[in-house]
Amino acid sequence: MLELGPGTGTGVATREMLCRGHLRLTAVDADRRMAAHDCESLGPARGRCRPVVSPFEDASLTEGIFHLVVVANSFHGSDQARALDRVAGLL
Repeated sequence: MLELGPGTGTGVATREMLCRGHLRLTAVDADRRMAAHDCESLGPARGRCRPVVSPFEDASLTEGIFHLVVVANSFHGSDQARALDRVAGLL
């Protein structure tokens, strides 16, 4: 699972999915402090989280390996056409 710009912590749905299953999360955030906090905020599930510090459009991510992309408030700050093309390639 890929979450874009989780902000002050991963979203409620993301947290619940990680805590209830065996999903792995890649959390992309342009702010280094937020990226570290995103995974640390998961408590016992933090071992299944990989932070990536980068704007989403420039993040080094492998194409075609994600099954789910989650984004909420951070999407408005992206070049949306470019971001949607990138999401399609990552799924």
